[in-house]
Amino acid sequence: LSNWQRQSEKSYRYGIAQTCFLRSLDMLKLFMRARAEHGFRLTNILREASFICDELKILLRLAKDTRGLSLKHFIQLQKALQEIGKQLGGWIKANMPDTKRPAASAQGDGGM
Repeated sequence: LSNWQRQSEKSYRYGIAQTCFLRSLDMLKLFMRARAEHGFRLTNILREASFICDELKILLRLAKDTRGLSLKHFIQLQKALQEIGKQLGGWIKANMPDTKRPAASAQGDGGM
């Protein structure tokens, strides 16, 4: 993102590109905080990071549609954000309490 920001026209450099760069830094800060947390706090931090990831996807799409970002760079950045989103989703899912699983006693009654 920083290369795109530096190489962009002035209107993009101080607009969408800068917003993307700053939001990506926010997401990195959340990852650093998540390393020190657990439980409910961790889930909230990860959800916030996931929201920023989704926000970045939308901003990049806007930059591509307004020709501020080449298709090649858009695809590279979008793939990276897709992978980050998948990893975040797995991390959130792994941290969530499993409330949908049936109780152990209810599983044994199904064979009658």
